[in-house]
Amino acid sequence: MKAATKSRLLATTPILGVVLITCCGYLVEDWLQLADYVVLFMCCITVVATRFERGPTLVTAVLSVACLDFFFITPRYSFSVDDVRYVGTFGMMLGVGWVVNNLAQRNRAQVREADERERHTASLYRLGDILGEGGDAAALQTRVEGYLRTELGLPVLVLLPDASGTLKPRTAEGAVLNADEFGVAQWSMENRVASGAGTATLPGSRALFLPMGSLEHPVGVLALFPPPSFLAGMRRDLLEAMASQLSLALERARLAGERAEARIRAEQENLRSILLSTISHDLRTPLGTITGASSTLLDPGPEATLEDQRMLIQSIHQESQRLEKLVNNLLNLTRLETGQVQVKKEWVPMEEIVGSALNRMETQLGDRRVVLRLQETWVPLDPVLMEQVLINLLDNAVKFSPSGSPLEIGSRAERGVAILTITDRGLGLTPGEEERIFEKLYRGSHSASAPGAGLGLAICRGIIQAHGGTIRAESASGGGARVIITLPIEGTPPDVPAEALT
Repeated sequence: MKAATKSRLLATTPILGVVLITCCGYLVEDWLQLADYVVLFMCCITVVATRFERGPTLVTAVLSVACLDFFFITPRYSFSVDDVRYVGTFGMMLGVGWVVNNLAQRNRAQVREADERERHTASLYRLGDILGEGGDAAALQTRVEGYLRTELGLPVLVLLPDASGTLKPRTAEGAVLNADEFGVAQWSMENRVASGAGTATLPGSRALFLPMGSLEHPVGVLALFPPPSFLAGMRRDLLEAMASQLSLALERARLAGERAEARIRAEQENLRSILLSTISHDLRTPLGTITGASSTLLDPGPEATLEDQRMLIQSIHQESQRLEKLVNNLLNLTRLETGQVQVKKEWVPMEEIVGSALNRMETQLGDRRVVLRLQETWVPLDPVLMEQVLINLLDNAVKFSPSGSPLEIGSRAERGVAILTITDRGLGLTPGEEERIFEKLYRGSHSASAPGAGLGLAICRGIIQAHGGTIRAESASGGGARVIITLPIEGTPPDVPAEALT
């Protein structure tokens, strides 16, 4: 409908202009001369030439010459001319119309080209903003496809290769590649040549494939599904600029990923070196004791008594327990980091877990006084793992507090969580250590003379997090350190007979 209306306007406007000039000339012919009529018709031709294409301009020029000759040049009302100079006037009118129209068309083409460049620049600028948001290759792939689909009004696919260099299949609404087209995309990426629709390479394809890559290797293919008329003019340049811009962003994402992987590998290697150094030191001491004691037992000498032998055996036993604890910590830490720990929750009273841990720590606690402030609290937890947490915390408290100083253990429930605290009266925490003491291999500022590899608290944090809880440390009022554990209480505890609690 709009096209038909525009066609009628193009057909009628020149005619109406010439008719209007002719009628006005008739009304004021007593005040005008022939040169004035020529100027009026020339103005009409010039206006049409600057507004319309060559067809309407030519029609206006011919009609103007015809009307000027028929109505205003003697003999009037006849197309004959009694002065040959008028022929030159007619030619000048036609020529001026042609020249003005050519100049106007060239100007309109330049304006359209400038507008097109402005739109392309704005599109590239918006694409740059989207790419500037960062993220990995998959995030860029999703964002760019959505933007280009909206900006260009075309189905778009951003195809990325896997580790072997093969493009990974991908589909979107209106953008589905068959096996042959997918092969064309792979060929385009490997050879770094644009192919498909609108190119000289495999032009029968429905899609246009623009390769993306750096100087070293390709990073993917931009696949578009344009109609035949879409690639005319400067649009192909815009698509290639977008593909180039996306190539740089994908290359940056790849390099950032490689840097992150290299940093992680370096950190892992450094951690492995520290771990080996620490573990070798912690292994050497008990192994040396065990070796020395066992050698003495093998060759006790004539002066060795039964009491001496018993003490040597006890030393071997204690150091063996120390080795067993170190190895168990290493195994537990490995299981936590690899996700192999499975939390098997069951409803258990907190005081039962605390009592079991205290029984196992009876030898290490010795004559220490343990103050219990336990409320009756049932908590869904894994009793084996939670007992290991308490043993590690109690062992840590014993190592970092003076012999004979008291320990305090408290528990309560509030607002859907169980809170367990363990407080010692040692040297406490240095400001800034509250979080670092839970890092693997960190031994604290007061641990120079204390044995251990710095794994116990890291294991505690992993187990508590596996329960969905939190663990933190703080300096206790009056000196020492306090570790606070929170565990979620989800569900309803079982009904337990009163006599079972006594």
